[in-house]
Amino acid sequence: MIQTSELLTIQKFIYLLDDFHYGQFTNYLEETKSRLPLKLAQLIRKKLPGFDTHELLCKKVYGKYDKSERLNFNQLGSYTFKLSNDLAINYPAYLTPNYSTLQRLVNKGEMENANFLARLLLDIAEKIEDYGTQIFILKFLVQQAILMKENATGVKLTHQLNGVYENEKICHEILSALRLHL
Repeated sequence: MIQTSELLTIQKFIYLLDDFHYGQFTNYLEETKSRLPLKLAQLIRKKLPGFDTHELLCKKVYGKYDKSERLNFNQLGSYTFKLSNDLAINYPAYLTPNYSTLQRLVNKGEMENANFLARLLLDIAEKIEDYGTQIFILKFLVQQAILMKENATGVKLTHQLNGVYENEKICHEILSALRLHL
């Protein structure tokens, strides 16, 4: 299985979208006339559940793979992911359909696929500051580390989980202050 570190953020993002949210994202790209980001999203989605290499994706988008196209492609990937802010604003829980997918994978004993999905979810949730998803995934990973007797990993993940809880608490306090005092 491909390593999560080998994937572009935009590939992870597109992989995690269910059909409805993918449709909303591509509709937004069409409405804003974002042709290259739309082309990139469609190329990634078409290959799923597999992934093209960066080089192959770049060739599919720009027709060749050299230094300038590679730079343009990297910028396109980053820009396309930034365009997902509309999805995050209108559907802030768009990652949650993956929760049940993760649970199904675990129940079927497909731990490699479950771990892959969990790592993707955690990475994207961190980037978009989706604390609820981070908490869900970190709880899963902590429990798994405990069951596998990977104590060092479990401690590290528990500290990370505590940090996410603290961030969520701070955000809640800010929103509470705004609602109660304004």
